[in-house]
Amino acid sequence: PQEEIAKAKCLRIRVKEGPEVAKGSSLDINACGLVGSLRAKNDGCTILGSLRQSAKGEVFNDFVIAQDENEGIGDRHMIIKYNMVDRGYYIRDLGKGSGTFVRIDVPLVLKNGFIVSFGTSHLTVNFFQSEGRRRRSGEID
Repeated sequence: PQEEIAKAKCLRIRVKEGPEVAKGSSLDINACGLVGSLRAKNDGCTILGSLRQSAKGEVFNDFVIAQDENEGIGDRHMIIKYNMVDRGYYIRDLGKGSGTFVRIDVPLVLKNGFIVSFGTSHLTVNFFQSEGRRRRSGEID
């Protein structure tokens, strides 16, 4: 709705590193999606990836990041979606390519299954109960 677009903050993403074609680009996103989107759907979603069109000729992404074969960007790599309930933007990996990683500047509660990447290394987070330190519910070590 138009009133939601007026209330929503806009998001600006700058491409700092990557292929020369995309480097230095700014993406302005509002409640409808990417301003100047290739998909032009105005559905609150911004989809980024390496493929401009599907095999059927449908425009596949709002913004295309051209890549070499081994750069790990999927044909439909990630989505940024606006949520009207809390007026926030959410990012989600679409399961293609080498994954989507976000730098955070505040402490984050680790959850089972999280992947932590740094440099070229990746850690997975898995919680388990140590055999020697099991306690009943409510007891503290």
